[in-house]
Amino acid sequence: MVIYGNCQVLPLASLLAAADDRYRYVCLLSFSPPGQPLLFPESDDLGGSVLYLEQFHAKTDWLLPVRARIRRMMSPECPRLNFPSFVCKSFWPFDVTDGGNRGEEGYPWGCYPYGDSIVLGMAKMKLSGSAGFKEYMRRARERMPDVGADLAKEGQRIEARDERCNVPIGDYVLDTYFRHHLFWTWGHVTADALEVLGERLYGAAHRFLGGDRGAGAHRLRDLARTLAPMGPLQVPIHPHVADVARLGFWRPTFRYHWYGNSWTFEEYVTRYLAYVTARAPAHAGIRADFGP
Repeated sequence: MVIYGNCQVLPLASLLAAADDRYRYVCLLSFSPPGQPLLFPESDDLGGSVLYLEQFHAKTDWLLPVRARIRRMMSPECPRLNFPSFVCKSFWPFDVTDGGNRGEEGYPWGCYPYGDSIVLGMAKMKLSGSAGFKEYMRRARERMPDVGADLAKEGQRIEARDERCNVPIGDYVLDTYFRHHLFWTWGHVTADALEVLGERLYGAAHRFLGGDRGAGAHRLRDLARTLAPMGPLQVPIHPHVADVARLGFWRPTFRYHWYGNSWTFEEYVTRYLAYVTARAPAHAGIRADFGP
């Protein structure tokens, strides 16, 4: 079986392998770790495939070279199913690519891999501590978009992705992400979410693969309880966004995980501001792209 997509497919592949171990599972990623080349499939990876699971992305093939290669090489007789990414960008309205972010020892993706345009715009101001945070909040207040409208558009995007997929997940996301801390970053979710999608993928795949579906689902759930989090980071959510979204899990003193630390929103912003102030000034780039 072949499964393609972003970092979410790694735990999904493990869940599917636990559900049905009669097959070899080839996991192919749309990205590569920092400093490493993309890994393209070889004929041995795809030969004799019984099922191809593809994570949906609206980009054309020439922008997704690994997917393009798989599609060219995959036998037309091989059954195919596609499924959506977990994506939620509206919780982080100032998210940008941090042009100065670099991998460091112990931090291959960088100390602060999720850029904030307000923080980056303050890099030359040399403000720190409470004064820096106060200025951050002032600027954020001036530049805050219509959060309610953005949240509505997010819901529409979630539903639109589902409409393009054989295996949906949007109903679960829309029912959950305001009540529980489902999204740790705009593309990393809890193990509970991965379990739900894993079960749905297994259910859809079962009609092609056969086997004892009940026993397979039980093994999948057992493994899901042991899944490690999707990374050690929870990007803090601006209090105004949390208030407008009426996030059920949020409170002013809510603490977020950050490489073994436990920080409030203010503590995170203060430390990130000190970090970008101390290094060479960075420039905000294009909003990172994790899916349509």
